[in-house]
Amino acid sequence: MKSVFKKAIIFILCICIFSTNLFACKGIEFENQKIAIAEELKKGEAMIFVAEEKNKYENRFGKQIWTLKSGDGKTYFKDYVVSTVKKFVEKIMLLKLIANELNVIVSDQDKIKLENATNEYMEALTSEDFYYIECEKEDVYNAFYDFHVSRLAVDNLTKNATTELSVSEAK
Repeated sequence: MKSVFKKAIIFILCICIFSTNLFACKGIEFENQKIAIAEELKKGEAMIFVAEEKNKYENRFGKQIWTLKSGDGKTYFKDYVVSTVKKFVEKIMLLKLIANELNVIVSDQDKIKLENATNEYMEALTSEDFYYIECEKEDVYNAFYDFHVSRLAVDNLTKNATTELSVSEAK
């Protein structure tokens, strides 16, 4: 019964990890010191995630979203978004470390897909996007690669987990 409960907790944790969104780069501290020691994220990689979040909110609510303050009037919505992105990146980096420990390997076929996705992303960027993000093709590939590896780690951790609990196990 404990085994099923642990698997359910891992599964729920993984869902929580991927239901939020991802920022951190050299000069910005990770909360998890293990990640801070093991990983350094280039500014271009971090800015990809920031830009994606920025575009998501602006497309939905308009550019005025960044002038809104929180209920206490002390912080702006942008501070919330940056914090959310930072936490997301931290989770990706932690899962990347776990993937390394689990010896997760990205297939050659997946590497080709990641390269194609990188090329598509780069071709879709406008000159304004390049100015804002300041990323190189390598940054885009690394961001996609890290995200993919983190997903593989989650798949590896949950491949034998059962999500169904009996009534007695749930109690």
